Amino acid sequence: MQHIRFRKYIVFLAFIICLMFARQSVWGQEESYVIKKGDNLWLISEKFFKDPYKWLELWKVNPDVPDPHWIYPGLTLKIPIKKQEEKVTSISVQKEETVTNKVEEEPVRELVIQEEPAKEVEIANETNPKFKKYILEVMNIDRLAFFSEKPLSDAFKVISSEEKIKLGNKDVKFFIDGGELKGLKKGDYLTILKPHKELKDSKNDKIYGYLYSRVGDAKVVDIYPQTAVIKVLKNYAEIEKDDILVSRLENDNPEVVIKKAEVFLEGSILELQDGLFFVGERNFVFLDKGKKDGLERGDVLKIEKQVEGMKDKNVDVGRLVVIKNWDNFSAAYVLEIKDVVSKGDRFSTFVEGY
Repeated sequence: MQHIRFRKYIVFLAFIICLMFARQSVWGQEESYVIKKGDNLWLISEKFFKDPYKWLELWKVNPDVPDPHWIYPGLTLKIPIKKQEEKVTSISVQKEETVTNKVEEEPVRELVIQEEPAKEVEIANETNPKFKKYILEVMNIDRLAFFSEKPLSDAFKVISSEEKIKLGNKDVKFFIDGGELKGLKKGDYLTILKPHKELKDSKNDKIYGYLYSRVGDAKVVDIYPQTAVIKVLKNYAEIEKDDILVSRLENDNPEVVIKKAEVFLEGSILELQDGLFFVGERNFVFLDKGKKDGLERGDVLKIEKQVEGMKDKNVDVGRLVVIKNWDNFSAAYVLEIKDVVSKGDRFSTFVEGY
């Protein structure tokens, strides 16, 4: 009796092993790829899947990569490959002889995603109302500089801290030069900004307006006729005397549907946020093209640098995505950088034929 049970167990185990091999033959095996200097998920997706826009999905199947914008040489990525079944072709020849040949083709590299599919986003006024788009979440969009066409005239100023220190961070209390007589109430929420910087095109001295870097958020905790006391709720930089405050600013939607632009555009980087000299990944930059030029939120852009000594030769050195646009200029988020990029460098859009 025990001998019969043992034979049944062996048969069952063999059946399970056959199922495992059958599954493997359908899905194939994962490939491994060791990241080299100069690599990024965009280029790796283009290399393996012939579609750079699959970089977000490649990131999903590599949970060991905490941040898709920071990958390092030596790290091993999983590249899921789906096998294509071998095609069998029958060829008829003279004298009713039939020869069957197996046409061996290189396996088609197809990205296998076993997690939730990409979000479906409804796009109005389209023939097909639903498209699968890639969603990028701009984690620090609450730090995007505030833009005003004219210098702010109705803002409050930081006078001093309650503890008589020069600089302050979260939970520190400050006196400001506005109170009940200027409409403030206890419990009001305010956004703290650094004094303005001109957004200017240095090539033709055109001034678009003024940028104010966001420092943090605060709440009015005590109120007097001429002054008030605020408590810092969060901050991105040190708060100091003469920083200004306005009614709390709403943040833009951090989710951006990335896509190719509908028009071909070339332009330049007008300004870097926060007074930086060089562009870094996850920084914000301002561009000299906007709504009137056909640039839209979500458009993916190439950053290009001119090769020294070659007037018409531009080298692709990075990626931007437009996150907010005005009539004549736009704000963009830096996705990837492969070389030193600074104010005045060129950008262009992705469209068919370019």
